[in-house]
Amino acid sequence: MVAQRELRSRSDLQPLAPPPTPSSEEEGALTARLVFLGRLEDLAGVGEREVVPGPLEAVLAALEPDLAVALLGERVRIALNGALLADRGGIMLDEGDELAFLPPVSGG
Repeated sequence: MVAQRELRSRSDLQPLAPPPTPSSEEEGALTARLVFLGRLEDLAGVGEREVVPGPLEAVLAALEPDLAVALLGERVRIALNGALLADRGGIMLDEGDELAFLPPVSGG
């Protein structure tokens, strides 16, 4: 009889809620992010894109050819996690990194 009471009381319990899903911030830690500014945003069609981390060459090879060529322009500046890079050689994106592409600025 005690066992039947326990079963009844357990059946009255609400099921547990599923575990929370990761927030977009947590999900971003599994990828790297490319940020396109100015005319590069127009060419990319978006301001940001998540990519699989790895060497810059592999990341660019996965993009549309026209966009990759534009990003490799000698006048395009690159910032990794907010710091401008003087040298493009050997750039390796890690999980959670942000690589921003800054086109040349014209003014007058």
